[in-house]
Amino acid sequence: MKTILDNIVKSTALFLSNDMCVDVLKIKRIYEIQYSKHNSLITLTNSSKITVMINIDDSLFKYLFKRFFTTVGKEEKDSLIAALSDEIINIVVGLSIKDFSLKYADCELGLPFKASIQKRKEMIKKHPSHSMRIVTRAGNFICTVI
Repeated sequence: MKTILDNIVKSTALFLSNDMCVDVLKIKRIYEIQYSKHNSLITLTNSSKITVMINIDDSLFKYLFKRFFTTVGKEEKDSLIAALSDEIINIVVGLSIKDFSLKYADCELGLPFKASIQKRKEMIKKHPSHSMRIVTRAGNFICTVI
């Protein structure tokens, strides 16, 4: 699981710096997660089931939203806000799959989904997990593999 997390964090950092023009300041393992309203989860399946979760700080999320959508009408904004973290998890996990070890090379990517903070805490409590924080000038991005 740690190598999967390392691959996802590497892809996320590259996506943030190269595609979103956000300076990545540091990356570090964390043992306590700060849950955000801007989150998404996605399941990878092969012989085992792995769930990837992202939590994005409000300030970083606002910055990413402006990078993704330059002009948005008020009627569209709420649905785009709800969809953006799902799009981001699809991008970063999709980019990282090519670097997975042979053990996970045949992973299938599920559909992104949302979970309440309570549900996310329960998942972390019930299953082994590893998390890393990507610190940027615009805010924090937390990746967790469960």
